[in-house]
Amino acid sequence: MTGETTLRGWKAIPKLDGGGLLLGHFSEYNGGMWQFLQRAYAEGGPIVRFRLAQNDMVLISGPEASEAFFRAPEDQLSNREAYKKSQTPVFGPGIIFDVPLETHMEQLQMMVGALKPQALRRYGDQIAAETRRAVADWGEEGEVDFLDFMGQLALYASARTLLGQSFRDDTTDEFAALYHDLEAGVNPLSYLFPNLPLPVFRRRDRARERLVELIGRMATRRRTSGEPGDDMLQGLIEARYQDGRALDDEEIVGLLLFLLFAGHHSTSVATTWTMIELLRHPGYLARVEAERVHLQNDHATEGYADLLRGAEQLNRGIQESLRLHPPLIMMMRKVMRPFRYGGYEIPVGKFVVQSPAVGHFLKEVWEDPERFDPDRFGPDRREDDNPFAFTAFGGGKHKCIGMNFAYIQMKVILSTLFSQFEFEIGEDEYEPARDSLIIAPVQPCRIRYRRRRAA
Repeated sequence: MTGETTLRGWKAIPKLDGGGLLLGHFSEYNGGMWQFLQRAYAEGGPIVRFRLAQNDMVLISGPEASEAFFRAPEDQLSNREAYKKSQTPVFGPGIIFDVPLETHMEQLQMMVGALKPQALRRYGDQIAAETRRAVADWGEEGEVDFLDFMGQLALYASARTLLGQSFRDDTTDEFAALYHDLEAGVNPLSYLFPNLPLPVFRRRDRARERLVELIGRMATRRRTSGEPGDDMLQGLIEARYQDGRALDDEEIVGLLLFLLFAGHHSTSVATTWTMIELLRHPGYLARVEAERVHLQNDHATEGYADLLRGAEQLNRGIQESLRLHPPLIMMMRKVMRPFRYGGYEIPVGKFVVQSPAVGHFLKEVWEDPERFDPDRFGPDRREDDNPFAFTAFGGGKHKCIGMNFAYIQMKVILSTLFSQFEFEIGEDEYEPARDSLIIAPVQPCRIRYRRRRAA
């Protein structure tokens, strides 16, 4: 570690060793974000600085640091300025990160409205139907790459809940290809150089243009016919800014894509990891299964979202899997006013980083943090008592707006699968591929299944 001269009495922020003259630590970061961030913490401690190309970054770790990070106002640590460069090409101009703060807050509230509790209950039944449809041709027993399966199922379920049954039935194949190109355009390089003339970015831009055309056409038909839908598209068609203005087609598409990104890849990967961890730990899976049978017997006529409200064993299993395999490796904010924490001052123009890949493994917070132990979230232990210890979905006022929807998706999919099949772990290693923004298992990721016999 090396330091630098301080001004006004503030301590020098330790600097991570290594890094090149031009790109700083970018090569190491791009080769494996997870390993890089854990090295930064191991060698630098709770606050450490490094450089990614022209951007100076400061990683802060621990519940107190996370609280300071998430509670800082937007005009001091800016979420929009941190992500504007990489996300605007994906969601489009005038969406979320590319608008003034007031508009940003209004657009977030519109999406929250599309995820209100009565809608979540309806979406739960739709996701259950999609899950049953996805396994209808599985036969009595077999083997499936569960990560591939979940990627497809999550996309189908998202198409259904976001855009309705007709879109899911008629446009899913093209939608899947377009979404793949759009998603591929969000990678470590896009956070620094999102407009390089690379094929991956050109495909990203063409995909967004086509999605605006497809979804915009649907929105126009919906407005013209006056026939309401039972999806998130309908919620955004009905939404209004405070001045009474409705969203235009590009805004609707951008917000729907934002919701899709918030829920698709992270949910498919998180559900895959949860299935793997439950199968690796059959003793805990037996508790989940006993709870499922009990709830279905007691609440046979209720919708899936209502039925699963009391699924505490499954919920803790999901939480523990999210702790071990957080969907977001790091979250960033750009410093707009000097940010002071722990005797350090981080000046304007730097980026502050918070990382669940670090915070979820701190030994002073979590008992035996490398071990799968869902009971750490139970009432007798409550290792997550500090609300800024577990940050899989962010924290404070910046907690992910799709968190409840993500939990509904994971609970419904897993419960529906367990109600129809018994599963066994396969022969694969199930090691994390730590070279991307969302850490999925290395493929193949095969799991064996056998259809349950009717009672």
